[in-house]
Amino acid sequence: MAGLSPAEAQVLVQGSIEFVAATGLSAARALGIMLVLPVFTRPRISGLIRGSLTIAIGLPCLAQIKLGLQALDPNTRLVSVTMLGVKEVFVGLMLGILLSIPLWSIQAVGDIIDTQRGISSQVAGEDPATHSQATGTGLFLGVTAVTIFVLVGGLQTMVSGLYGS
Repeated sequence: MAGLSPAEAQVLVQGSIEFVAATGLSAARALGIMLVLPVFTRPRISGLIRGSLTIAIGLPCLAQIKLGLQALDPNTRLVSVTMLGVKEVFVGLMLGILLSIPLWSIQAVGDIIDTQRGISSQVAGEDPATHSQATGTGLFLGVTAVTIFVLVGGLQTMVSGLYGS
């Protein structure tokens, strides 16, 4: 910061704060999806990788969001940005739940099949990825559904739906 006047330093800090807020808002909707979609929750993907993916998915929207943040009233900016962030995460959660329902239902079918065969969840083992009780067929069908989701372009559809929403 040597050589900067206090006014220039203030502008630099203000720009950095706006950039961080815009980055957080651009990644909020993708974060909501990644919190519930089995493609990202079933395998042992670390939080750092998921966080990096959410920011990478949100980057194309960053410039538009930064312009929108500059148009906000400075007196109510903190409340507005907080409420926008909560709304974006909630919308992402709803999109993630809608995308996850088919994958969860396929795993539930496997659990029902094993229950009908006499292998109930009290006897079944633990799913090592989610640390929850799961039957063998349910686990197999769940992993197969996630694999098919990725292979048929589900991730591209998710990203295009995210940008379109």
